[in-house]
Order: sequence, then C-alpha cells, then structure tokens
Amino acid sequence: MREAASFRYPHECETSLAMKYSVSALDGGDDLAPDAFSELADEGTLYHKIMENIDYYAQGEEGVSAELDRMTEEGVIAPEDRQTVSVRAIADCLASPLMEKARKGTCYRERSFLMYIPASEVGQGDSQDKVLVQGVVDLLIDGEEKIIVDFKNSRLRSVEALEKYKKQLNLYKRAVESSFFGKIDKIVLYSFKNGREIEL
Repeated sequence: MREAASFRYPHECETSLAMKYSVSALDGGDDLAPDAFSELADEGTLYHKIMENIDYYAQGEEGVSAELDRMTEEGVIAPEDRQTVSVRAIADCLASPLMEKARKGTCYRERSFLMYIPASEVGQGDSQDKVLVQGVVDLLIDGEEKIIVDFKNSRLRSVEALEKYKKQLNLYKRAVESSFFGKIDKIVLYSFKNGREIEL
C-alpha cells in the first residue's frame, strides 16, 4: 500500500508538456514565467510596434515626432499612446551605432518563427520529447555582420535576468540560423530606458 502511494510515473514530465511554448515566456528555469525583465507589457508592445513601422532614416526628435504623427494618422498607434512615448529615447536609438549598421544593411523586422526542440531545453525536466517553440525576432540586420536585435523597454541592469534572457535569445539564434540566413555574428539587446546596447 505504501509503495503504491509513493509510486511516481516515470514519464510524468512528458504527460504534462504543453503543445507549444512562447520563447518570450521562458525564463531558463524549471517554470515558465513572464519576461525576465518584467517590463510593462503594454508599453513594451508600443515601442516594438513603433520600431516595426518607423523610418530608420528619421533624424532627431523632429524626425521621430513626424513619424509618430504619421503612425497615429494611419492608425498604427493610438493618439493616447502617442503621448506616452519618449521621442528622445527613440531618436537616441535611431542615432545609435547599432541602427547605423541597420541602415547600411538589409533589415528584417518582426520575423516570426516556429521550431521543434527537446522539452528539456525549455526547462521541462530531462524530457527529450520535441515541443514546438514560437517567437518573434524584433530585428535582423543582414550586413557586414548578421545581427539579431532585441528591443527592450527596461534598463537591462540585472545580471541574473540577463543570464536567463540569454537562453531565450540563443533559441532565437538557433531558429534564425536554421531557417533564415545562416550564421549569426551577434545578438544585441537595446534598452530604450538608458540607450544601452548589450551584446550577449
């Protein structure tokens, strides 16, 4: 009786696997959790939408403001969201060395992917069963260097969070290398909060 009560099904992990996982939900630990940087989801989504639609050649705050006005008129962003965006932060991003590389190369914005990987790689025990992982790469730069860019609306200060997020971006890298255009040279995080670039 005691043996029956303590019995643990050897394939328990496999029976509890989800059919599909989102890369942005992976924290690199045993559980799936929200984004490692805990940024405000709505605010983060807004900046991603802007970077998906903005003209990378817009210069300074005046140029960015004109682009935001255009996006508002076209219904890409709501008028109330237009007021919450930091024009300076976006202008700083477009003036960064990273975006200079983007202007010199070919850019692919918001590229989605699906990829099968062992469940153990998404923190689900040691199961080798394949699960489907989905994600969206903010920006791929195909130039002198092939670069994955991930835009964040957080300060990127936590070493622990960066380590966890590195695992997520390595999945992006694998997906891009196998599906899009070969070897990736760099993975770069860009923070709108402090204009910081971090190469992982």
